[in-house]
Amino acid sequence: MSAIAADMGMNESHEPGDAEERVLAAFKKEREETNQSRMSPQMIRDRVDDSKQTINYALSQLTAAGWVEKKSRSVYELVDDPREEADP
Repeated sequence: MSAIAADMGMNESHEPGDAEERVLAAFKKEREETNQSRMSPQMIRDRVDDSKQTINYALSQLTAAGWVEKKSRSVYELVDDPREEADP
């Protein structure tokens, strides 16, 4: 368990579905390109070929699992993907 996951009460046993995986990939790509991982649902839709409803559902599932945090009405942030190894 990563330190972030332990501190946040993250559900590490959550198994993301296909749409959730695409949303996670969008967050990670944003982090790679801009060094931050905050995105609006519209920004995610611009990167992912899914419907508004699918993106919103994926975000709600990831938020409930503690992997993503809702920062404001239209801004979400990737907290952690507990499947990734922490940097030493």
